[in-house]
Amino acid sequence: MGASVLSQKVADGAAISLSGLCMLHCLALPLVTSALPMTFQGLQSEIVHQVLVILAVPLAISAVWAARGQRMNGFTIGLLLSGATALSLGAFVEPLHDYETLFTLAGAVLLSAGHISRWYFNGERHAHQS
Repeated sequence: MGASVLSQKVADGAAISLSGLCMLHCLALPLVTSALPMTFQGLQSEIVHQVLVILAVPLAISAVWAARGQRMNGFTIGLLLSGATALSLGAFVEPLHDYETLFTLAGAVLLSAGHISRWYFNGERHAHQS
């Protein structure tokens, strides 16, 4: 396995993990904060969501960038770009604030699916080249 493939796997793995953390934040944190109102109040602030998006979008872009020179299907690119867009809309577009969780969850799922697709198809291509 070449260094390029390994770095792509690491980038995709990190991006998938970050998307999972984002989903956990959106789904579990409201339950935790309702049980412990003051303890975790800071984690529900808008800045946490924005910081996660600021980390996730460059990871998605770096995963696409790491694959430059390799063939990546349009479906995978569409998933990654749609996910990054949905996350960004939920985090930074104030009129959509009422739908923030919906955009965040959709974005996290789309980004994860894009990274998994790239990971799978990249691995399949390399398996057939061996």
